Parts: sequence; structure tokens; C-alpha cells
Amino acid sequence: MAVKKPGYYTYSNDETLNFMLNRLAWHINHERLVKIGKEVSSLEHFVSVMLKEAEEDEQKGLLLEAGYLYRGAEFFMTQEHPRKKEVYNKFMDYFYKYTDLVQSRRTEVPYEGGKLGTIDIPAEGVERDILVFCSGFDGLIEELYDIALSFSKNGYRVVLYEGPGQGSALRWSDLTMTHEWERPTKIILDHYKIKRCTLIGISLGGYLAPRAAAFDSRIKRVVSWGSMQKFAECTKKAMGGRKGNILFRFIKMGFRSLINTTLKKAAARDLGIKWGLSHGLHTSGQKDAFDFFKWLLNFDLEPVAHLIEQDALLIQGTDDHLVDVEQLYQQFRSLVNARSVTTRLATKKEEAAQHCQIGNPQLVIDEILLWMEGLDRRNVLLGD
Repeated sequence: MAVKKPGYYTYSNDETLNFMLNRLAWHINHERLVKIGKEVSSLEHFVSVMLKEAEEDEQKGLLLEAGYLYRGAEFFMTQEHPRKKEVYNKFMDYFYKYTDLVQSRRTEVPYEGGKLGTIDIPAEGVERDILVFCSGFDGLIEELYDIALSFSKNGYRVVLYEGPGQGSALRWSDLTMTHEWERPTKIILDHYKIKRCTLIGISLGGYLAPRAAAFDSRIKRVVSWGSMQKFAECTKKAMGGRKGNILFRFIKMGFRSLINTTLKKAAARDLGIKWGLSHGLHTSGQKDAFDFFKWLLNFDLEPVAHLIEQDALLIQGTDDHLVDVEQLYQQFRSLVNARSVTTRLATKKEEAAQHCQIGNPQLVIDEILLWMEGLDRRNVLLGD
């Protein structure tokens, strides 16, 4: 099963909007996205256009398409937007009613006073392994459903799970994110009584999954789909190296007032900065910009990387606009005690150079399948 015909398209000259439109291209007609890309002029305008498009589809009875359009709108809504919760709930309602996903496959797992959403998809035929799969800083497990089906059709049971700070765990239970990803992962493995599995993390999951693997021996193989060694480096990349380095130098020096005042003024001028800070504060649970950027420094694999003893697969795109490709090399060098480390650079010629290989996710699915099959053959030869 091909998740999406390969291709990363230029729908908008704004890199952030263009990435989101390519993300929606898994489910929304290409020509329609071309029209939307030509029409939108800012993040705020994008939200209003997506709401209008979603409401038109609702009136036509195209409810699954409307759901994905609502998801696109909700993504760029600040926490102050009066429709944010309503729009997320519409996406969830339409997704679970109008995909072929059986509603009973979704479970709410208790966690620290709230609940973590999961989707359990059985293997087709003989079960070869269990894949446990998490998203990143702003993804939803529902967006991983098509990818999970590809693994299911190849004999793998797939458990998609949210941790705190993700999906309904954040929006319905107000559970904010932790860098100690072994905590929610343990709860999920315990709940499903999983004794051995392969853990896959995408986007920020490229940090989260290896972090969890460092503390849980039930995880036998780990995939970093978008290798991320240090989350704060993504902020530096977005700001430009010099400005980013100055920001974190001031964070470490404790210049709270200066940081907060400067970023408040920047957010008033730039809707992108305003949205980024709003989203970051909501996901992290921090009270101001200073605390949020200080919090980002916790997401650093280096201090625990030596504890990772599993087989590891690291994947990164050469033109990732969010994560510098150098982070793959940093992660590779840090896994000094891993049983094996395999790296895969995805390129522009493969339509897979962007973040999460959004233009050609099938490439990564195939790579992961081949990697696991190779390890299975090795283990047979070694009698493991």
C-alpha cells in the first residue's frame, strides 16, 4: 500500500504554510491545495480560509475531508482562539466516524490524573512483532493511521500512542509534555502487557523514542524517524544561528525580563512568532517565554545516549527546514553502546528530503521494513 504518491509540492512561498499544505496532501485534493496556497497570505489568513473550506465540505456532506481541513485550521490557531477546542473536536469526531478505523480500537489509558489516547491495530496474518509508535511536538496519532496500516499489512501489530503534551492528552486532559518520555511509554507498555517491541518516534519523536529506549529493556529496536539530539537546536535553526545562540546564552544567564520583553514585542509584530510562543507555552505548560526556552534545553539525548543498548535506525532528510541534518550525525556518534546503528539520509531526488519525509513517507516505511527483516535474519543466525 502506498501512503501517498511521492512528491513535495510548492503550494506556498511561505515555508511553514507550504509544509502544512504538503502534510494535508495525504488527504486533500492536490488542485484544491494549489488554490488554497495561492489564496493564503499569512497564518491568520490560513486559519480563516481552512475554516471556510471545511464548512463548505460539511454542507456537502464530505465530512472526512472537512475533518482534515479543520485539523489544518486548528494547527495554526493560538490558544486564545475561541473556536480552537470546537475545531479539534470536529476533526476527532469526523475522523473516527468516517475512516475505516473501528472505534473500539481507540483506548484511553489513565496517566497522572488524565488520559493518553491510543489506537491498537492488529497485524494482518501472522504477527511478526509489535510496533509502538509516537508522534512529536505537534502531531496527532490519527495522522499516523495510514502509515500504521502499511505496517499492519506486512504482519506487524501497531500501537499508536499519545504522551503528555500531544493530541487529546493535551487538549482534553491538559497533560503537558515531559522530556522524560520513558514515563508515558512505560504506562503504555504496561497497559498492553507488551514484553518486547520496536519503538518508532517521528519528528520530535526522534528524541522521545530513543530517550524511552534508554530506560526500558522491553524496547528491543528503536527508530528515530527524524533524528533529534537536542530540541533547542531547532529553535536556533529557526532563528538563525547567531540570534539563537545569543537567546540561549541569555537564558542560561537568567535574563528573564529581557527575554520576555523582547519576545512579547516580537510576537506583537509577527503572527508566526505569536503562534509559536502560544503553541509552545500550551504544550510545555510553562508560564512565560523564558521558562519555555529554558524547558527546551531538557530535551537533550546526550546525557542518556550511552544507556541505549538496542538496535537503532536513524533517519533524516537532507533539506529538513526544522531539524539540521547535523543532528543525525550527533545522534549516531552518541550511541556508543547500541547493539547496532543504521543511518539513512533521505534526499531531494527521492522526494524525501523534507521534515518527516512528508513528500514520500512510503520510502521510510519500506526502509523500516527492510531494516527489521535484516535484524530478524541476523538474530536467527546468532540464535537470538
